[in-house]
Amino acid sequence: MSAWAETVQAIDIKEIDKQFEDNFVTTEVKEFKKLEDSDQYLKSLESKLKKIKKDPSVLKQLKEKREECLNNLLNSSLTSKTNQDFELEETVQSNEIIRHLVPAQAQTIDIKTGTMSNPIDLKGKLAYLLVTGASKGIGATMAIETSRHFKSGSVVVLLARSQSGLEATKTAILEANACLKVVIKAIDLTKPSTEDLNLIIHSSYDKSVNFDLTMIIHNVGTVGDISKWSHEIEDYNVLENYYSTNIFSPIILNNLFLKVIPESMKKFIVNITSKAAKFPFKSMGFYCQGKAAREMFFNVLAEERSDVLVLNYAPGPVETDMTVDLQANSVATETSNMFENLRKTKTILTTEQTIKRFLEIEMRSNFHETFIFLTKLMWKNRIILPAMISVAFLVCNFRWEIEISIQTERIQMPNNDDNDSDDGSIGYTSNDEFEVASSGDDDFEVTSSGDD
Repeated sequence: MSAWAETVQAIDIKEIDKQFEDNFVTTEVKEFKKLEDSDQYLKSLESKLKKIKKDPSVLKQLKEKREECLNNLLNSSLTSKTNQDFELEETVQSNEIIRHLVPAQAQTIDIKTGTMSNPIDLKGKLAYLLVTGASKGIGATMAIETSRHFKSGSVVVLLARSQSGLEATKTAILEANACLKVVIKAIDLTKPSTEDLNLIIHSSYDKSVNFDLTMIIHNVGTVGDISKWSHEIEDYNVLENYYSTNIFSPIILNNLFLKVIPESMKKFIVNITSKAAKFPFKSMGFYCQGKAAREMFFNVLAEERSDVLVLNYAPGPVETDMTVDLQANSVATETSNMFENLRKTKTILTTEQTIKRFLEIEMRSNFHETFIFLTKLMWKNRIILPAMISVAFLVCNFRWEIEISIQTERIQMPNNDDNDSDDGSIGYTSNDEFEVASSGDDDFEVTSSGDD
């Protein structure tokens, strides 16, 4: 029926004997059989599902149908990808359905993803949290949003170069949770001394306090010199400074953290990584090698320390100073255009969006619950079942909007420029909490593996 049709005289609804589904019957249909009653319909579906379960190829068939459905939806309209081989956080073509479900959020692909079998509950925990690159961007938002859940008396330590930026982050944290102790330290992590880093941890961590959780977030990071191609990198000092900031300092700080924190304490390490740790992007020779090296260190640590929870988290393309710099100053036109396109299509994330998703994944294992909810909803709304299935497929692939790349095989709990933050996979590690095994191109298996 046209929305602009002429107004007709109202009809008394009591005189209408048609039902909702009659609206979907065309004049050409000679015989129309209504759907069976709900109970009978569900019993029929259950019977069919029991038969399908015995078919060993059913998962493969479902996967193929899902991909076919997604391809049809994603290719139907709107943005078209350009220079897709060079995209840092590759966006999926979207249509109005996606833009309505996840407005202004990027979709990413080609990354193994999954969910935690047991969520990490931060609420009401007496915690010790240390965040690097906490003066702005992802680091600041992560510190604010994570610490708001902590119990009174928890300690939050913020490190970055900018004193004013740290003060602003501290103010925001106390506004969200006034009962915390917030310690700030302006420090250049390009070449910090081991003594300085050790003093920061020792002076802020009280061993007499029985913390429920100790946590460190390695967010510090720089993009490096993007005005040069990789074959033009010749200055040893420039390379040394880059590695010092992005690899050496995080490693040393991390190991001092582990040394100071008692073995009995639950330890959670978060490394902000990126798709650039796995895929090369023009003009980003510094950034790609730095991310790859740093991520691999934490992978190895995860293998070696079963008592530590290690998470490599890639937040996706985020609206930060770093991505602004890449768009404006990259020597590679493809890279510059990529970020320009992300902004034009409004598929670049805000720091609030990516951190919100990070906390949802961390604190609630909600993908499975979402699927069950949608399944029940579809049965009750069987008239619009095809549309609901399409939406369910999109939600099941909601993991694409934030890159949650599994970097370690065993999970334990869970950069903007100028040493302050980065944009960048979930990898956890601990016999205490979870174990993750990769199981295919699209997903992985999560199994409990601890005493807790």
